[in-house]
Amino acid sequence: MLTYANYKYYSDVSDVYQLSLPSDFSAALGLTLAGGSEVFLPPLLSPRTVTYRSPSGLYRVAVVGSQSDLASAPSTLTVDGITYTRASFTGESIQPYAWIQTANLPGPPGQTGATGATGATGPTGPTGPTGPTGATGATGATGATGATGATGAQGPPGTQPIVTADITVTAAQIDALRTTPITILAAPGAGFAWQILTLTAFKKQNGGGFTSGGQLVYAYGSSFNTSLYAGAQMTDTNDYALQPNFSMSARVLSGIENQAITLKNTGGFDYGHTGSPTLLISIAAIKVPTA
Repeated sequence: MLTYANYKYYSDVSDVYQLSLPSDFSAALGLTLAGGSEVFLPPLLSPRTVTYRSPSGLYRVAVVGSQSDLASAPSTLTVDGITYTRASFTGESIQPYAWIQTANLPGPPGQTGATGATGATGPTGPTGPTGPTGATGATGATGATGATGATGAQGPPGTQPIVTADITVTAAQIDALRTTPITILAAPGAGFAWQILTLTAFKKQNGGGFTSGGQLVYAYGSSFNTSLYAGAQMTDTNDYALQPNFSMSARVLSGIENQAITLKNTGGFDYGHTGSPTLLISIAAIKVPTA
């Protein structure tokens, strides 16, 4: 099915019309689309045409837009993959007895009338007055301050929470204790000292053991060393739970106040080991004031 569009047609006397034509040949011949304001070609005026013949004998008559287009119409024209050969062409003519051909035929549509002017906008009505704002009420007087209540009686002394820690010490750390002590509990702060409630060291052989003896102790800072074992439990082949003496009697206050609890080797030799023995230190203490 052919598609049609309106194209410009320039008559031999240079009048401009529009004409509904098949889009395929009109586009191939370079016709210009109509703008829409041109009048339609009157029926009594026959446009100039070029006739083309297809290889199968099909003839197509194509309108050309101007005299120069008619003179330069190509001898062959390919449209939709079919190559047509120019067979003939005819110029523009006025049909005889035009009244016979145009009888009962509708004339071209008239031009669209001009749009009437927009009516004037009516005036905006006046804005009503804003009502007055009511007066602000007076602020009431500030009430008198009540008397200060009596101070309550002093409550009972507070209690400190129990602090616990579980630290696993590796064999390599035990070996290095003479030069690198291990902190079990950090210093409690100025005006406080640690009161140890329980401290147990669980020695696990883990298929090996410690091979030489030092002196394993826990200490307040750098002083007040307390042994964690009696005899040769560290080098014994059995697993042991080691518990020290927690007595703090007759200690110089500066030696325990704000001091960390550390694990040290105060002996003359480093520990050695085989396998992967470990020492689990489990401690519970409270922070007590010193003043």
